[in-house]
Amino acid sequence: TTLKSAGQSILIVDKNTMVLVRLADHHVILAKGQVVWQGDIPALWASKDLTARFILPVSSKPSS
Repeated sequence: TTLKSAGQSILIVDKNTMVLVRLADHHVILAKGQVVWQGDIPALWASKDLTARFILPVSSKPSS
């Protein structure tokens, strides 16, 4: 049984984004204590500005 299928969730706070993109289906980006973005990975990769500012150079995007 997965957490999701059991109606459970978990909050992970980490700077290792490359691991988190493979684990989570919803992400929130905080900057200076404020939510600056939230959504799923396809939406995040679609925003070159966000990936450049908060994640990594877009050219390093992992395959899904």
